[in-house]
Amino acid sequence: MLIFESLTMVCYVLIAFILLFASIEDIYHRTIGKWKVVLIFILVICINIMTDNFNPEATSMFLLVSGSFIGISLISFGGFGMGDALVIGALGWAMADFEALQGFLFAIGLISLIWAVFWVFWLFRKNGYSDFVKGIKQIQVLPVDKLRAGMVLAEDNFMHGLTLEDIDKIKDRGVKWIKIKQPLPFIPVIFVAYLFTIFF
Repeated sequence: MLIFESLTMVCYVLIAFILLFASIEDIYHRTIGKWKVVLIFILVICINIMTDNFNPEATSMFLLVSGSFIGISLISFGGFGMGDALVIGALGWAMADFEALQGFLFAIGLISLIWAVFWVFWLFRKNGYSDFVKGIKQIQVLPVDKLRAGMVLAEDNFMHGLTLEDIDKIKDRGVKWIKIKQPLPFIPVIFVAYLFTIFF
């Protein structure tokens, strides 16, 4: 039906806007709000209902990615930063067929390579040769008041994302400054790959 086609396109466009704002947030804070991920899931479910797109391949992709990272989160006993993976799983679920899903994953791989090269050159230019390794590690000292849920402490080798409770405990200890990891922002890669897959 024409109305379903129009509503489906609205959902695709809304997802693009959410990914745009999530990309900006990821670049500035290296974390994304949970509500953005939840909204993407809701919109993907709406798309699948309107297009009757519950094919086994895309659904398997979603369940595999989501289940794997939720399992890792439970095993690691912490707020594992899995927003990127959950977004990829949800968007993969929304692809119309397996060929589109393959194209989406290929676009992510290609854009990831370009994005990584860009960041290496940017860090090299910013820090110079002597501090290049330090720049790649992306350790930043922040005032405790600027901590956000999902950020990762510098000494945490298991990438536990901080929860609001963790941040409150740190503040209660009287800590003023803290070192955090600044991993490569990945949501912008997903955003561009999504645009190429859906709209081109």
